[in-house]
Amino acid sequence: MPRFRAVLARSTVALDAPDAATAQAQAAALGMVRGIYLANPTTRRASPYGAQMGRVSDRLDATGRLIAQRLRIDQGGYDKGGVYWGLRPRGQHLYAVQDGRGHLAFVDAPTATQAKQEACA
Repeated sequence: MPRFRAVLARSTVALDAPDAATAQAQAAALGMVRGIYLANPTTRRASPYGAQMGRVSDRLDATGRLIAQRLRIDQGGYDKGGVYWGLRPRGQHLYAVQDGRGHLAFVDAPTATQAKQEACA
């Protein structure tokens, strides 16, 4: 089950929910919610024919707070969840950018700031 973090007015709370909408409802019962973010954007993925190529990106809401998390890619081009991304050229990194509404986008960029800009372009 995906694990989310709810950023409230004064604290951050961990939530276990099957999707962002359920996490949003759980967080709303706790107080003023500033955002819902996946704790681990690289969940384990498997298919009967090997690793999947990349992950699905959502359209982000650029009006709220964005967070960008740099993802580690191993020497074979795989993330922690076993999904193949390929290797990045020097100076480029893979980022998972989240908008606080449970939407997630994966982008290549040299910095987190540029990743946020690219994800909303």
